[in-house]
Amino acid sequence: MIQIHLSMVIWNFGNSYSLIVRGNLGDKKTFITVSKTLKLFECRGLESKEGEKMVGSEQKIVMTYKFEKPYISSDSTKDTENYLLLELRPKTGVVNEKIAVKGVDFCIVLDVSGSMKEPFEGNVTKVKAAVEAAKHLYGFLTPDDTVSVVLYDSAPYVVLERAKPTKEEFEKALEKAYIYGGSTNISQALRKAREILSKNTGNLKKIVFLTDGIPTDDTEQDGLREGRLIAEEKISITALGIGNDFNYKFIEELVKPSRGTTDWLKSPSEALKIFQRTFQRTKSTVITNVTLELDFSNKVRVGEYYRVVPETTYYGKPEFKWNRKVELELDNIEYNRYYQYLFQITIPPLKTKFEGPFRVAKMTLTYFVPSENKAYKMEEDLIVEFTTDEDLVTSRYSTVTDLVCRCQLNKLDTKLNEAIKVNDKKAIVGILQEISARAYELNDYELADHYEKMRDELLKKGVISNEMLIKASNHTTKVNGEGLIDEVEDITKVFKDVFGS
Repeated sequence: MIQIHLSMVIWNFGNSYSLIVRGNLGDKKTFITVSKTLKLFECRGLESKEGEKMVGSEQKIVMTYKFEKPYISSDSTKDTENYLLLELRPKTGVVNEKIAVKGVDFCIVLDVSGSMKEPFEGNVTKVKAAVEAAKHLYGFLTPDDTVSVVLYDSAPYVVLERAKPTKEEFEKALEKAYIYGGSTNISQALRKAREILSKNTGNLKKIVFLTDGIPTDDTEQDGLREGRLIAEEKISITALGIGNDFNYKFIEELVKPSRGTTDWLKSPSEALKIFQRTFQRTKSTVITNVTLELDFSNKVRVGEYYRVVPETTYYGKPEFKWNRKVELELDNIEYNRYYQYLFQITIPPLKTKFEGPFRVAKMTLTYFVPSENKAYKMEEDLIVEFTTDEDLVTSRYSTVTDLVCRCQLNKLDTKLNEAIKVNDKKAIVGILQEISARAYELNDYELADHYEKMRDELLKKGVISNEMLIKASNHTTKVNGEGLIDEVEDITKVFKDVFGS
């Protein structure tokens, strides 16, 4: 019997993708390995479907869940550490661009401090690159949208407020960015954007925030406080860093409460592409107000959790709201994207031995479809099986195991930046070595090499350049891809391409 294991090796720095197929020829000693470069696809349906549950027959969302260890030993006398992977995706054939939100209230918040006048690429300054990229967004606006523009240095300047401008009015408002040039106060700019968008218009609300540095007239904590208040208003933030002088971990923390995303603008062309993608993604939203409630069974514990895609984010340990329940706000859902969340779970041993299903938690998912003006609710028990079959007990979902390892890279990168902040060089070196080792295990050689170069730079110069830190942090947020459904490739075509017809 040939046993085949598939793994995807993602090289984000080089934008190349490889499929590695390993086969055991039955004697448990002989292995074959075939490698093939191909487009990114999601390897689904190759594992046994037993232990994977799908929910959503009358819903607009299809929910799939997997436990890394779907079978638990009935004879175990110890806790079982496990991971739960939840995936949400819009229902095929029901949810598409035709039911996307009609109106969005956009607020563009642009840094116009003195450092934005510095060269970015060639003769193009950072502020010019940002302004020109933002100008191209006009083509994405519809009659149902409004747009606001807040420029900021030491103070915020509202140059457009909940307007439906002509193209000329929009461009003139953005060009006012060239007349400023003071210090940087991020929290006041975010507060002004929040005040503008707090008016209830019935539209989806989005802040596109750009910075090239760190706050000088306030603190990062002031900015993070505003980020939490923005999330309470159901406003999402996309935070963009331009150049090599900003703090990537700060913008990551800023968007966490609102389930926003981050990116790094490395060139004028990159700025244009990312601004356009941000607007397109917001206009692709079909489902909002997604809330997950997990009601855990007695003595089941939940540890840290992550958003896997569309951007890998370490959230730490969720708080229990009451009794055994955890309630989390999740991402708004776009018609062409899937979303994954990973939870660390500890399952206690049985008091009385039995074989059969065990409810780890009851899941309740609620969400709203703006095009229908209708709320939905989905409920499902999340189940593992207790068994005495040792072969089943040792089985694992390798895809979940792989995602755990990739998500932990983002957690380790967060710890690295915390160690750098307090200048704990021993901890810095140790974390760099651990990340490199894990990246090698995942066959992500470029990432491993990058962290090794960071360690070498630290040992030689005593510091790590901010550009290297930005590149590393940006990579760990994109390490699992962005969840685009059109990235999925027909697996039969892949096999023909690898092995021939």
